[in-house]
Amino acid sequence: WVMTINALLPDFSKLPTPALTQENVVLDPLQVLRCDPRVFR
Repeated sequence: WVMTINALLPDFSKLPTPALTQENVVLDPLQVLRCDPRVFR
């Protein structure tokens, strides 16, 4: 899951986005749904 979420995170060249870890997903599983609108398709 973590690799999929990190692949779907938006790529902002000016603002570095921290990659999510397994621990972050365990603490807040809704991050899976927030990463990209394509997840709902």
